[in-house]
Amino acid sequence: MTFKNKIFVLCPKSKKLAAKIKKEKGTVASRMSVKVNYFIVSDLTNAVKKRIVALENNKKNKCIVLKPEFVTDSLKGKKIKPTKKYILEEESEEEESTEEESEKSESEKSESEKSESGSESEEKTRKRKKKSKDGSSKKKKKTNDKTIKKKKDDKKKDEKKKVEKKKKKKPKVVPISTWCSVGSTAEVVIDGDEIYSVMLNQTNLGQNNNKFYEIQLIHEPNGYKVFTHWGRVGYRGQVGYSFFSDQGSAVREFQKKYKLKTGNNWENRDNFVPKNRKYQPVEVVYEAESESDEADNSGSGSEEDNEDESSSDDEPLVCTLEPQVKEFIELIFNKKTIQKTLKSLNINQEKAPLGKLSKEQIKKGYEILKRIEQILDRKVKGNITQESSNFYTIIPHSFGFQRLPSINSKTLIQEKVDLLDTLKQISIAGKMIGDQEKKNKKKNKKKQKETEHVLNKYYKDLNCELEAVEKGSKEWKMIEKYVLNGGKPLGYNPRVLNILRTFHPDQIENFKQYEKKDERWLLWHGSRLSNAVGILSQGLRIAPPEAPCSGYLFGKGVYFASALGKSAGYTCAYGSQPAIMYLNEVYLGKRHELKTFNYVSKLPKGTHSTWGIGRKTPDPKKVKKFNSYKIPLGELKDLSNNGIYLDEHIVYNTDQIKCRYVITLSLR
Repeated sequence: MTFKNKIFVLCPKSKKLAAKIKKEKGTVASRMSVKVNYFIVSDLTNAVKKRIVALENNKKNKCIVLKPEFVTDSLKGKKIKPTKKYILEEESEEEESTEEESEKSESEKSESEKSESGSESEEKTRKRKKKSKDGSSKKKKKTNDKTIKKKKDDKKKDEKKKVEKKKKKKPKVVPISTWCSVGSTAEVVIDGDEIYSVMLNQTNLGQNNNKFYEIQLIHEPNGYKVFTHWGRVGYRGQVGYSFFSDQGSAVREFQKKYKLKTGNNWENRDNFVPKNRKYQPVEVVYEAESESDEADNSGSGSEEDNEDESSSDDEPLVCTLEPQVKEFIELIFNKKTIQKTLKSLNINQEKAPLGKLSKEQIKKGYEILKRIEQILDRKVKGNITQESSNFYTIIPHSFGFQRLPSINSKTLIQEKVDLLDTLKQISIAGKMIGDQEKKNKKKNKKKQKETEHVLNKYYKDLNCELEAVEKGSKEWKMIEKYVLNGGKPLGYNPRVLNILRTFHPDQIENFKQYEKKDERWLLWHGSRLSNAVGILSQGLRIAPPEAPCSGYLFGKGVYFASALGKSAGYTCAYGSQPAIMYLNEVYLGKRHELKTFNYVSKLPKGTHSTWGIGRKTPDPKKVKKFNSYKIPLGELKDLSNNGIYLDEHIVYNTDQIKCRYVITLSLR
């Protein structure tokens, strides 16, 4: 037993055991209770120590000896139990040596006494010494084994704690509502895992309801206030305040309002049950902080934070990126572009700033769309109007005072799936922008000098090397020809603005297994400009299992085209807005050929991709090889009467994809 600390905790099952400690002249403090009875013991004489060891080994009235941390945590008001975290188990080397010295002195005393009584006594003494020595060595071995085991257990616990710490990072700051009037020192109350801020939403298509209700508990130097903000989504609404002198009363008021609006208790919010004609919570991602981070109540960054953060006295920082790369990074890390995309999708930006709805919230959106699809296919019974209301409640939309459309067709389901896909991609860009803004603000607050241009920082965060292709080079002309041949016949008048080679380390590594195989093709993929950060940093992704099947005509996979015009429609680039498109080296292998649309749940044995053979396809006689992969550079020709208009190529394993180029175009 370790007795290095002068005060520790004894946790007996009976009050009588505490009385026995007192008999040994140990001091026992008054009994305290935190779900368990325990005594603080001091004046640790040898007699008290022996009594404690004896009590711990007593099977009938066993007690547990605890570390001082138990007392510290209990005094903080934590609900604790004497778990392994607090139990004192390991014996120290100091105690072990003390016991050995004691045994040695006893054996020496015994030996001297027995020497007077003759050889018979000496024999007994030798046996006793031998027995004592054997016992001591066994005990030492046992202690060493215990120590090794404990070290291993501690290591496992530390690793587990690190994982849990990463999973449960404390929110850095919960932004105060823009409609709340508070001082500069005000902050949303965060008490451990309790974040007293919630955004509620309720949509009912039948009643044309589309309203929000926001509740926040705010602490100011002069007390606490419960702030409420309510109205129709997309409009300013009304605000209310309740003032309190103490946190307890304010918390009770917050919880009361939550239950009134949701029909659920605040304590049971993790097991939320939706109630008819009640609000539901909208889960928003808050930025996390490490233990060393300072609290920051500035909310999302201002637009100026995207600019260079050097002081007026210093020389402006220079961006060291190639001009073409710099121009591209400025384009894709633009907050206005993200906000414009959200607005075009009718997403309420106040509840989804830069698309920061939680992954769980987006997953729920997919699940509702899947249920609507099953109702349309008559696989399950249900109410489409009610499910549509649920979707708009989970994913807040802003339609003004217009009635929200019921999601009653496969086309509308696909539109909403595209919306959720876009929200996932936007959240990646939003996080990178937000992280850099917060770092810049923190440095400004500490008056630290900035050493790197913000565009260089964004480029590093992208984790994808970009390299400009020289305009007018053979490589540029080849890609330009590929653009024109697949765009003009389909009504586009494309113009290439910028071409960058891409090198993503993970994609390069994953694609190595296919590098020496045939049937590697350079194919098009199109997506919104706002999705570029997500695609370049994390690669193209396959739809999750919870997503409905609508829109995936050949199954859930990554879709490519041999004609630019087929992929250009997915960029949603209208007017003067530039389009971002990707040329990917794709391993097609042996293809599963289809002449009509057919959902593929699983590829036939021996095949590696699906080829939807279109009526129009690039001239197969003009396929060129470049860097050992094939490029269909021929003009589009009508070669069949198939039910598919243009070629589509689908792979169901993202390892078969390596992005080669990202191209900025004008598609007028």
